[in-house]
Amino acid sequence: MAVEADLRQYVLDTKALVSQIDDSHGWFVWAQEREVCGKYMLPVTLQAVEGRWIVTSILNDGLAREAGLRAGDIVDSMNGKSMADRVRELSPYCPASNAASLLSKLSNSIIRSTDSLADLVIDRGGERRTLRAGTFVYPLYNTLDLRPPYFDYQRDSAFCLLDGGIGYINMYRLKREDSIRFKDMIAKASGLIIDNRQNVDALSNSSAVDIIARLILPEHTDIAMFSYPQPTYPGVFSLSRPGSMGFPEASPSYVGKIAILINEHTMSVGEFMSMAFRRALHARLVGVTTAGADGNVTYLSLPDGAVVQFTGLGVYYPDGRETQRIGIQPDIVARQSLAGFLANKDEQLERAIAWVRSKGE
Repeated sequence: MAVEADLRQYVLDTKALVSQIDDSHGWFVWAQEREVCGKYMLPVTLQAVEGRWIVTSILNDGLAREAGLRAGDIVDSMNGKSMADRVRELSPYCPASNAASLLSKLSNSIIRSTDSLADLVIDRGGERRTLRAGTFVYPLYNTLDLRPPYFDYQRDSAFCLLDGGIGYINMYRLKREDSIRFKDMIAKASGLIIDNRQNVDALSNSSAVDIIARLILPEHTDIAMFSYPQPTYPGVFSLSRPGSMGFPEASPSYVGKIAILINEHTMSVGEFMSMAFRRALHARLVGVTTAGADGNVTYLSLPDGAVVQFTGLGVYYPDGRETQRIGIQPDIVARQSLAGFLANKDEQLERAIAWVRSKGE
């Protein structure tokens, strides 16, 4: 019993310590952490919208169907605790760069449980229901997409032409092998909407970020500066000069209006992409402040296979303004409402379309 108590305290203390860095890249990954904080997971994903936790997708069809859970259900309590109480309970152990990112990251942990069953109180169309849901064990290094796209076109299309000839590009789904077709689409598009609300997998080397940048950025456009730690001089950081994407040749820049969609889920490479694309002619950022964890990820190994990760590189605008712990700020604020979410209405996309269609800047 004493050993179990010591293990629990070690896990919670380490998670609280990592949380103190206020970094949305921060994580504490360890097999024993799952035993303490919950190795089971609800069969659905949840996302906070206007203070309510809505079911956004199904992770396990069989368990969700057996429980009677559907996308669009609003979960009010889990295992006898209100979702507001669960947020207060979990927040001290969740590293986040800003308040919006905290709720985004909590969507990973709020669906976890130490039990194989979870009692839920849900709101479905104003009617309260009590459900019992089976849970499942998730992998140590989670390969599940816990923030999947909610709207149909995000799931179905890497790129397409919307009404009025506006080109839509979902950077999460766009792959290099699509380059010929999406180049043709861009050439025909009256305006562009680049959706950066999900993160590109930077490790797969299959994304088309540089191809898009070549098509829309002016030649020799400075994007960012970086600060690097100096291992031989602890506490000393070097700051680079402003730099561009480093394209070897000039390319014609897209001259139409470009709306770049961002939100609290836009993090890391998604934030850097947004900084870069914003430098295009007639480009605007539309949405809400991003996660504030630009830069790379650094890993620190702890005993017995535990790993802590955090941001190890500073990223700044060319004029020296910081992005870390702040986030990329929108030019045009557009929020997603709960009513819009339940009606399958992407209000951020609609605001972006309205701006692209407008005649003014």
